[in-house]
Amino acid sequence: MIQRILRKVELFLAAILVVAIAGHFMAGKVIAGVPERLDAIQSSVNNVQSTADSIETKTDDLQNTANSIETKTDNLQNTANSTQGTVNGIDIKANRIESKVDDLQNTVNDVQSTVNDIETKVDEVENKLDHSSRLAIVKTRFTTLPSSTTVHNIDGAGALPFLKIKRYTLTIHPSLLGSVPSGTDTIELRVGVLDDTTAFDVIVFSQDTAAISGGTTVPPYTGTNSFIRIVRGDDGLGSVDVRVNAYVELEP
Repeated sequence: MIQRILRKVELFLAAILVVAIAGHFMAGKVIAGVPERLDAIQSSVNNVQSTADSIETKTDDLQNTANSIETKTDNLQNTANSTQGTVNGIDIKANRIESKVDDLQNTVNDVQSTVNDIETKVDEVENKLDHSSRLAIVKTRFTTLPSSTTVHNIDGAGALPFLKIKRYTLTIHPSLLGSVPSGTDTIELRVGVLDDTTAFDVIVFSQDTAAISGGTTVPPYTGTNSFIRIVRGDDGLGSVDVRVNAYVELEP
């Protein structure tokens, strides 16, 4: 646009110059000062032309700068579009990961629920065991002598707690004592009735050894501090071992 204006100015000044020269020759005389003015006009035109060229150059530079900015803007837009695509991809992957995390959390919850159920069952079993009877097996033997009384404690042989009530089932084998004449040797089985920390003896079984020559099993009885008492007469047998197996249930 500026170039066009300058071009018109240049043509206008050139036209004035032509008219002035033509008038000079037609009049047949030299107009004083006209050449100098024409030189000044030409100089002004040259200056205007130079300014126009400078403006055009700067305009071109501005256009190049604008084109460069536009290119960089396009590059930035492309980068933004690419980044947005990457972000969208990350969002999709994040959503998938979150979904898997939720699945894992559900699995963990299920496992925890199962563990809780198992722990509850274990607690129930332990509670039942805590409140159930404890079993003890006592296998013992002891030596008896003629014309003497021998006492053998079942609780002591099995290291059973004195203050716990127990349920005893005993099998006794008198060995050779079962072969002596009736009325010579006697076997007794006693148990204590617990009152606080004191036990009062009760005879639960008493038998002539001749009547149990092959041994015997005593029905279950309850108490604490149970013991066997054997009273031997002059049976002429010397020392004889008596064997006992006891099946004992203890209170919780």
